[in-house]
Amino acid sequence: MISNLSRVCQAKEPSGNADSGAPCWTWLAGGLAFGSLTSLGVGYYLGKKKEERAQQKREEKQQQAKEEDAKLRQRTVIPGDFKELNEGIVRLIRAEVCSLTEQLSQALEKKQALMREKEAVEGCRNAEWGWWSKQLGMKSHVIKPSRHALLHHQIDMDVCVERIHELKKKIAELQSYLDRGEPVLRLSQDLENAPEVFTCPITFDVMDSPVVASDGYTYEEGSIRKWLRTSRVSPKTNEDMHSTLLQPNNSLRLAIKSWREEVHAGHSKMSGEL
Repeated sequence: MISNLSRVCQAKEPSGNADSGAPCWTWLAGGLAFGSLTSLGVGYYLGKKKEERAQQKREEKQQQAKEEDAKLRQRTVIPGDFKELNEGIVRLIRAEVCSLTEQLSQALEKKQALMREKEAVEGCRNAEWGWWSKQLGMKSHVIKPSRHALLHHQIDMDVCVERIHELKKKIAELQSYLDRGEPVLRLSQDLENAPEVFTCPITFDVMDSPVVASDGYTYEEGSIRKWLRTSRVSPKTNEDMHSTLLQPNNSLRLAIKSWREEVHAGHSKMSGEL
């Protein structure tokens, strides 16, 4: 372009006049400057538009990833509190204990009635011998069934007492189980509340063997390998993963190990104080 403009200026110059070409060269320089500014403006505008489209695409992918994470979290089943279940069992057992205690009380009342009957029968000893001799058959008839009834109620009472002891033992075992389970429950809750950087983006669990995939994110090794067997799209960015190579993230693994040791040490100290 410059050579063409130069030839045009030379064609317009009168022969033998060296200063006559100055206006032409001035015009040439102005045209070049205007063309450069125009090129810069167009380049800046195209670059800005490209950057805005890239930013919009990144925001759409981030929103999609958040929606997928929300769906996965909604499908997560939250286990119930086993402590409430065990307390319900304890309440049922205690109700049964109360029922058996009432039965035992009734058995004791029957036993006392039989004892009073026995004492009344044995009071015949103070009667005269003749009357005693006449009533001897009745005495034998009354005492024998009374002894059988008393023995029967004694057996029922022994069974109730044994059952109560068994239930009390079960209550003590359940209480001990609850006492041991509460620290375990607190420890489980603390482990679930781990820093987000320690959790796998696929399972949302604390990682044991963190590895870095080709998309630049860290996953649990077993989970990402299972993912790559069925898909080559990044579970985090939803973009194609051009490589299946995985690099161990040793620094993160050591950080997770240190964090777990601190959590366990804290709960061991609390258990010792209790």
